[in-house]
Amino acid sequence: MDLYFEDNDESRLVVDPARIDPFHEGTSAEFTVKLDNAPSGEVTVTFTKSAYNAVNVDVIPSELTFQPTGNTDLWSETQTVTVTHTDNAAIEASGWITFWLEATGGVDTSSPKPRVDLNFKDDDAPEITLTASPNPVEEGEAVTVTATISEDPVSDVTVLLKITVGQGTAEPTDYGSLTTTTITISGTGTATSGMVDITTVEDDDGFDDDTFWVGINESSLAPTVRAGNPKWVRITIKDDDAPAITLTASPNPVEEGEAVTITATISEDPGSDVTVPLTITAGTAEAADYGGLTTATITISGTGTVTTGTVDLTTVDDD
Repeated sequence: MDLYFEDNDESRLVVDPARIDPFHEGTSAEFTVKLDNAPSGEVTVTFTKSAYNAVNVDVIPSELTFQPTGNTDLWSETQTVTVTHTDNAAIEASGWITFWLEATGGVDTSSPKPRVDLNFKDDDAPEITLTASPNPVEEGEAVTVTATISEDPVSDVTVLLKITVGQGTAEPTDYGSLTTTTITISGTGTATSGMVDITTVEDDDGFDDDTFWVGINESSLAPTVRAGNPKWVRITIKDDDAPAITLTASPNPVEEGEAVTITATISEDPGSDVTVPLTITAGTAEAADYGGLTTATITISGTGTVTTGTVDLTTVDDD
């Protein structure tokens, strides 16, 4: 007895690539369409553009045809579609353009429905860039972050900023635990910048400078503007907690031929030994008056209880 197998699986459309990012103003992009197996009838494919991005683009060709079984070379053919945008001076909405593939004939376009997404980038949209001042900023002081747009906006532009440690050494508490803040550029037709102050925190945590990053949250920008360069700024918090070392000399004046004691005092107990290099230079004396020394060192012991160290410099009794 002969057995016959009937394949009920309908052919499906295969799109490559299904995502084109970026798709710049005034350029063209290509994608291909093919069938994954022979269709049961002639297939006609058309393209329906989504309504949420009104940018005008041309799709060439606007229709594809695939022949059924019996015309193997035709149904298995990969066909190329070109999407073209014409360069212009108008500010158009950047963002995703979606084309849905509609098909008639022996092909299955049920979920997931075939589509192509293009991330359109308008080159005429004004750019927003960031600066920060003062940078470095003293610990406990405020740094002003300024957003500048490349041309006067006709309506208010809100710029959402992301604040993050990033590759910096700061902790979130060093800048008030903020994660976001906003800048508004007034749409008066004369203002091209807006600013916000971020106040750093005065603390006793460590002696090293700290850094953090502030950047534009591009996904929150209006479609008629775009982030320029730089869109991130690296801010350094200048730490003022480092202990200070001061010098005193006694007795002063010192009798010729006697020793003068130089004392180095640190403003807080060090956790480890601190070596203080000294440079010795002649004023009205001659180098021979103090033994010809040019350098000396003082060590402040890192015991956690000592804040001073000394060295004696012996002067020379001469005629």
